[in-house]
Amino acid sequence: MDTTGFVLSTAHELHARMGGASEEEKRKRPSTYKYIGLALAIVSGIFIGTSFVLKKVGLLKANVKYKEEAGEGYGYLKNAFWWSGMTLMIIGE
Repeated sequence: MDTTGFVLSTAHELHARMGGASEEEKRKRPSTYKYIGLALAIVSGIFIGTSFVLKKVGLLKANVKYKEEAGEGYGYLKNAFWWSGMTLMIIGE
């Protein structure tokens, strides 16, 4: 048996042993879980999108301030915009 077939077979066996999520278990879950998950996904996307903008602004300001070419030096590590963007990315992940 090839590797892919073995992995799929093993995954199927494990799922069958666990019993999967029965209809009764699905009904027991509060409907608010769906909305909490949706809100977390949206907020995470906003944080990550904002982080890219902040990091780019930080890089551009550092290049101007330290008179560096793009991609050279480490001046951006002294920039608050870049650190704010990195922090938002970590929180968003």
